[in-house]
Amino acid sequence: MPAKKNKTAAKKSLQVKADQPRRRKLTRKNKKKFTKQNTQVSSSFRLLINAGRHLWQHKGLFAGILAVYSILYFILVKGLATDFQLTEAKSLIEETVGDQLGNFETAATLFGVLIGSAGSANNDAASIYQAILVMFVSLAVIWALRQTYEQHQDRTIKSSFYKGMYPAVPYILVWFVIILQMIPALIGLSIYGLVQSNGLAVSGFEQILWLFVLLLGLSISIYLTSSSIFASYIVTLPDMTPMRALRSARKLVKFRRFTILRKVIFLPAVLSLLAGIIFFPLVLFAPVAAEVLFLLFSLAVIIIGHSYLYQLYRELL
Repeated sequence: MPAKKNKTAAKKSLQVKADQPRRRKLTRKNKKKFTKQNTQVSSSFRLLINAGRHLWQHKGLFAGILAVYSILYFILVKGLATDFQLTEAKSLIEETVGDQLGNFETAATLFGVLIGSAGSANNDAASIYQAILVMFVSLAVIWALRQTYEQHQDRTIKSSFYKGMYPAVPYILVWFVIILQMIPALIGLSIYGLVQSNGLAVSGFEQILWLFVLLLGLSISIYLTSSSIFASYIVTLPDMTPMRALRSARKLVKFRRFTILRKVIFLPAVLSLLAGIIFFPLVLFAPVAAEVLFLLFSLAVIIIGHSYLYQLYRELL
């Protein structure tokens, strides 16, 4: 009888195991499929709309940060006695070319001058001030975004610039790593520019070869920075070190780099299109207003960009 009971129990145990679903080990392919199914990220348009809506809901805070940034930028970078060059450029084009250029060609030329003068500084010291300002304003914006998203009470302009500065050293170290990761792209661009300027590539095969070197350098840098850009947000968390932030960022974008790259590239493409629609006709009819407004637009791009990327970062969590 005991032997018969043991056989019956063993048979039931085998039946229960057969009824249970088999547990399969997640391979790289299965992990990729699991990631796609369970961590869907919003479309680029939805991310931009949500980022803009969040800025609008807290427009007083972010407008105040932009105002502080603009004042410091005009004082330290551009100088209070800023010369507006667009009117002079328009007059010079009209005197030199006359009526040979149409409105479209003139507007295109002036728009190029406008873009070229957007991030320019008066001297080397102003360039250093510009880099420092961008860093500190970025920290203030990240602090404000985190406070507003988490519904904290301490979300003032003063707190953004005071309390948001505490992770400055880790933030700088992360960006130092990002700059190092851009070296392959800089090498590729330098080599390709040197080859083209000296006429070293004559045949079609040589042209393709040096273009491949350029694309290889760009691809390596883009691949590396696609995760490190989010480390700049992770490192601002309390008690976070740069290396831990970089490791966490790599895990965050695992199996999703190309999806993230498309969404990151989407932002400058849309902002460039928007700038063209607004300022392309404005440079013809109101060049001084166009230069002032474009300068403010270029300053606001930092806040818009951080809002968009922070929204993407939150959806990747």
